[in-house]
Amino acid sequence: MKLMHFGVPKFLLNDNSNQENDTKCKELYDTTAQENEQEAANVEALIEAAKSGNLDQVQRLCEIIGVDADLRGYMGWTAAHWAAREGHIAVLEYLQRIGTNLDTLDRRGDSLLHKAAANAQHDACEWLLQHNFNVHAVNNNGMTPIDMVRERAQQEKDLASAQCEALLLKAYECTF
Repeated sequence: MKLMHFGVPKFLLNDNSNQENDTKCKELYDTTAQENEQEAANVEALIEAAKSGNLDQVQRLCEIIGVDADLRGYMGWTAAHWAAREGHIAVLEYLQRIGTNLDTLDRRGDSLLHKAAANAQHDACEWLLQHNFNVHAVNNNGMTPIDMVRERAQQEKDLASAQCEALLLKAYECTF
C-alpha cells in the first residue's frame, strides 16, 4: 500500500521530476505575465498616441511592435475612440487602412461618432458621416450623437458645438 498525502501518492511528492515541472510551470507563468504586462503597456502607448494625434507613433506601434489596434483600454475605448474624440482624422484614416474595426462600441455603447460629437469635433464627425456612420445610433443611455453634441452645447455654448450640431442635424434629416 502506498502512503497518500492529501490524495497524492507520497512517492510523487518526493519525485524530482515534479519539482522540475513546477519550475517550468512557474517560468511559463512568469513569462506569460510579463508578456501580458508588455502588451497592456503597448496598448496604453497606442491609445496615448491616438489621443494626441501622433500618427508616426501609432504607425510604429502597429507596424513594428505589432500592437493590435482593436484592443481596448479604460471603459472599452480603443485608439479609434480616442482619435475620433480628439478629432485626429489622419489617425482614423490610418486605422481604417490597416483594417481596424471602426464600428466598435465602448462599454457605454458609444460609437466613434458619439465620441466625436460629444467633443464637438466637426471635421471628425464629417469624416465619420462620409464613411457611413449612423447619426441615429443610440448608446446604452438612449442617446444619439446629436444628443451628445446638444448636451455639450448646453454646457459650453461655443461655436464648435453649434457647427457640429448643425452638421449632424443635416445628416439626420437626409437619412430615411
